[in-house]
Order: sequence, then C-alpha cells, then structure tokens
Amino acid sequence: EPIRGMYGLYRTARATVFDMHYELELGIVCRGRMRREFRGFSASLGPGEVWLSGPWEPHRGRVVARTATTTTFL
Repeated sequence: EPIRGMYGLYRTARATVFDMHYELELGIVCRGRMRREFRGFSASLGPGEVWLSGPWEPHRGRVVARTATTTTFL
C-alpha cells in the first residue's frame, strides 16, 4: 500500500503512548481539539489544522476535547 488512510474517533479525552514508525505521517483534525506531542515540542490543534511526523520520530496525540475526530495518512 503506497498510502494508508485512517479515521479516528475519540469519545473521551486521553493520551496515546509514544509511537514511532517508518512512514511519514500526515494528520488532520476534523473536529474537537488535540495536542500533538513530540520530544521537546507540543502543539495544540483544532479543526482544519494539520500535523506531520517524520519517520522514526517519537510522537503521540492527546485528545483534549470530549470528542475529537482525525484523519491520518501514512
């Protein structure tokens, strides 16, 4: 698969564990708010805002709104 798309629906505010993978990650916040965290940097994102995670870059997402949806491409 050259590009894999994923849709995320988060119903409670929570954090994910730090993750690393080979693919470049592009994500879009569709609804709600989330915080993207990298080692030494974090950003709060809302609807329509995007993030990029480089290959082998440790990162995670923290949903800060009660409900959030995202679309992610690897």
